[in-house]
Amino acid sequence: MKITAPTLKIDEKATEELIEPVISALPGREKPNAKLTKGWMCHVKCSWTQKGYIASFQNGALGGYYEFENYLSRPQTVALFKSYFEKKKNWQGELRYNKKTLGTLIKRKQK
Repeated sequence: MKITAPTLKIDEKATEELIEPVISALPGREKPNAKLTKGWMCHVKCSWTQKGYIASFQNGALGGYYEFENYLSRPQTVALFKSYFEKKKNWQGELRYNKKTLGTLIKRKQK
């Protein structure tokens, strides 16, 4: 897996130890995004906002893009990324998410 956070100039092989420092360093940065990539169109990513982290994932299909319903705290986001990294079967845990289309993603960014 690979972890990227362009605002932090991070683009390297992911380790469990790297996840928390990367996510924790996002608040207050310009374009505060991080992505953990497993393969082609398979990733979990987050963006920090004043309200919390917005997290989403893609499951390998062009139409398989999902966004978690609520803003996440830093500990929730770290736990989510670590579960994904560990390839846990139910890595999303109890967090609820919705399937997104290009139209719904554009509307959310415009808010």
